[in-house]
Parts: sequence; C-alpha cells; structure tokens
Amino acid sequence: MLSSVRVAGKKHGQFRHLIFLMPLGAVALIVYKLQAVPAEIIREEFEGFGIALCAAGCVGVFVWRLTRAMELEQRLEVQPPVENQASVSPSEPNSTNPRIVQSSLPPETAAVPAAPVASFPAEIRI
Repeated sequence: MLSSVRVAGKKHGQFRHLIFLMPLGAVALIVYKLQAVPAEIIREEFEGFGIALCAAGCVGVFVWRLTRAMELEQRLEVQPPVENQASVSPSEPNSTNPRIVQSSLPPETAAVPAAPVASFPAEIRI
C-alpha cells in the first residue's frame, strides 16, 4: 500500500536541477543563434558588452559605498559618540592612583646592567 504522505525534503528538491539547467540552456541558445553571425561582429558585440558590464560594476560599487556612508552618517546622528569621562588621558600617567610595576625577574638580576650589543660597521657589502 502506498502512503499519501509527502516527504518534507522532496517538495523543495524538485526545482534544484533547474538552477543549473536554465543558464546552461541560455548559453546554448546564444551560441546556436550566433553561429550565423560573422566573427568580426561577434567580437565587437562582446567588446561592447564587456565595457557595459564594467561600467555597471563601477556604478554598483559607487552606489554601495554611497549607501554605506549615508548609513554610517545616519547612525552617528542618531547615537552621538560616547565621550571618555576620564580626567586624565590614557597616554598620561595617573598620579592619583600610581600603579606599581612588578618585574618577574629576581631582585638580584634586575640590578645587573644588560650585556653590550655588538655593533656592525655602517657599510656592509653583500
């Protein structure tokens, strides 16, 4: 006995193969129609198509950047930037709450000066 219950994944899987077949069919139709056209004309047509595609891409990037800038500007108008309420800038030392820097070295090695660094001649020829 056959069940009348549909499988859940089968409903959406019917048209997946059309995603690949429709562009393939369109390309095949274009190639078939262009068989009778001389190569010089086809070359000029594709050159113009490439120029138009590049121009459309440039316009698309410009519109995308413009909308991003307008969205950022609108977001900054709605939410003003949060100001740092610290009285001392982070680059300046805070004298009211000094922090003690502890070294991980033992005290006897911290007092020893570092070894001298070897110096190289100014002109090195390779």
